[in-house]
Amino acid sequence: MGFANASQSALAYVKETVFGTFPSTPTNLWLRNTGNTLNEQRAGFTSNEQRTDGQRPFVRHGMRRVSGNIDFDLAYLALKDIFRAALRYGTANGSFTSDAGVDTAFATGKTFTRTSGSFITNGALVNMKVRVTGSGSNDGVYTINTVTALVITVDETVATEAASADVKMQGEFFDNGTTDESFSMERHFSDLSTPEYDQFTGMVPIGLSIAAAADAIVTGQFEILGRDMTVATTALDATPDDVSALDPCTSFDGTVKEGGAASTILTACNFNIGWGSAGTEVIGANVIQSVEPGSLDVSGSLTAFFQDLIMLNKFMNETESAIELGLQDSAGNEFNIQFPAVKYTSANREPSGDGPLLMPMDFTAYMDATLLKTVLGNMIPAIAV
Repeated sequence: MGFANASQSALAYVKETVFGTFPSTPTNLWLRNTGNTLNEQRAGFTSNEQRTDGQRPFVRHGMRRVSGNIDFDLAYLALKDIFRAALRYGTANGSFTSDAGVDTAFATGKTFTRTSGSFITNGALVNMKVRVTGSGSNDGVYTINTVTALVITVDETVATEAASADVKMQGEFFDNGTTDESFSMERHFSDLSTPEYDQFTGMVPIGLSIAAAADAIVTGQFEILGRDMTVATTALDATPDDVSALDPCTSFDGTVKEGGAASTILTACNFNIGWGSAGTEVIGANVIQSVEPGSLDVSGSLTAFFQDLIMLNKFMNETESAIELGLQDSAGNEFNIQFPAVKYTSANREPSGDGPLLMPMDFTAYMDATLLKTVLGNMIPAIAV
């Protein structure tokens, strides 16, 4: 009978240059998702007028806005733009690919030195994790500590190695900042006999959550607040580009660190990031004028096997710790997210039944005193190209 099939719906997006305005000739990108609840929302107002018949004489719609969630399986690169916007990405350029064919040497002073060009121009940033390939003995992932045009110093140890033009470096970086960004989105119901397209403008990611559980695909959700929605029968871009066709990250690939050390006792880790954002309302307009953020709040929970007093004492003694999730896909591409300063706010042990005892622990992340950041994220390729 030509009903729209939910499994055949699709969502695309494009960055806006003007809040609430679709670019005139957009080149959209598919937004990989497992479902969404994006819809226009309007308050309903009824009259309190007093009448002899006791009835309500009218109902009016209030101001328009869009809200809802976008669910996803976490995949390398696929949601890079939305992740950065959800953190109000603090750096102008977070993509680094070193120039091909430039001699690069390694020294035990934890340095990479090139003979020409500029690491800075290529996009290298402090705190960024980069993949090195093509070296003789230094292939791997490194964290940038300082960067100049010709020299990068890293946190990890490197072996002395003569300059080679075969060395390649690559990484993607994001962190929390104060830069606001909005998107236009288009939801496709192209399987209808007359295709229908929901067109959303002024869409701002105001929240982000990730859930990682043992033996599972890593999933997440963006919370969205937007300005307006219209319905059309012609797509603004009928053939969006694919960002990534790679398979999702799983909890059984990669590593998890707690307190800077690899952990083998965690069974789940979930976190939520939000800004307490709200739409601005003014007299004389029936749509919100902007989306304004509040303060950054990051909270979450992890569940650990109760093995000893180490984790419990971090809660009992109010000890600062850190959490790092290095989540990988089957090819070895990694989505890495770090909370460099956290404190645990609970540690519950409730023995019952049989089997190992689990200890759920809530945590709150806050600004690290050295890095001056609450959240750091990296997307690290399996091989630098």
